[in-house]
Amino acid sequence: MPRKDENIYKRKDGRWEGRYIKAHIDSRTVYGYVYGKTYKEVKKKLLFAKMHPTNIPTVDCKAVLLFSAYAKLWLSEKEATVKYSTYIKYSNLLNRYINPSIGNASVDTLGYDEITNFCSKLLHSGRKDKTGLSQKMTSDCLTVVKSIIRYAARKKCTIDSSVFEVSIKLKNKQLRVLSMQEQEALLEYLRDDPTPINVGVLISLFTGIRIGELCALQWGDISVTNRTISVSKTFDFYE
Repeated sequence: MPRKDENIYKRKDGRWEGRYIKAHIDSRTVYGYVYGKTYKEVKKKLLFAKMHPTNIPTVDCKAVLLFSAYAKLWLSEKEATVKYSTYIKYSNLLNRYINPSIGNASVDTLGYDEITNFCSKLLHSGRKDKTGLSQKMTSDCLTVVKSIIRYAARKKCTIDSSVFEVSIKLKNKQLRVLSMQEQEALLEYLRDDPTPINVGVLISLFTGIRIGELCALQWGDISVTNRTISVSKTFDFYE
């Protein structure tokens, strides 16, 4: 609970957090945050921030950028640091599920309630046909959203740290490993009936290739002479 009239909170991670009004932009209140290990430390920082606002990092732009703007910058940086298939996954999640819902919101307005409602909407009616997304895909969207908000914070944008407390409970699926006898029976069946699907399963078993990468393979990616398969693209399953 916050201390009365002070906006100082005890966080779940043990730290203390203080919130203060930093500015008003287009009739919106922009908040600033300070952190510390003790209540007294945060109280001092909060008092200093209120008395010396110019000494506190502020948004380095004329107006608070929209979430979609930070998402675009974040994605462009990710393109150079992650695998192509991962980049495509991030891009699809943003374009199909995230930006249509919160892309036009300013980052500083996204808090615990807003992100919780966003996740709930995805779970119940996130697809084009108004059916819900799986818990796993919703969790993937939430991970991307949190990463973009952290990116915005590094760019000196004010954020509401409560968004990082939002989580999606995933059901633990018990996976049964095939016995050696079952593996041999499966391989025998796949080899005896080399349909396109069965050949794909064989390739996956012996290479570890992802299903999206497997479905995107073309004959030019396969070298019988060198006995290699080149993976340079992935199939889009997010439609």
